[in-house]
Amino acid sequence: MAERGWDRRFEQYAAEVIGRHSIPGAAVALAYNGTVVYERGFGHRDAARHLPVTPATRFGLGSVTKSFPALAIMQLQETGTLSVHDPVTR
Repeated sequence: MAERGWDRRFEQYAAEVIGRHSIPGAAVALAYNGTVVYERGFGHRDAARHLPVTPATRFGLGSVTKSFPALAIMQLQETGTLSVHDPVTR
């Protein structure tokens, strides 16, 4: 990670993606060997008040996270490790 310059290229790319998809805000962090080497907020957490996203901004995820355990359960079922009919305690 000694070589820098990627961060400016990444920030240009992020700005392009955010603009193209009308993403109001995003936060990104990169860790190397357990140490955070990059963190930055993009866009606004409150567009009406022009409050920027920072690395400390908390995002409400709501029901979006339900798809991740569902996918994991289906993958475990495909390998025979788990069944969708198993009790939740399994």
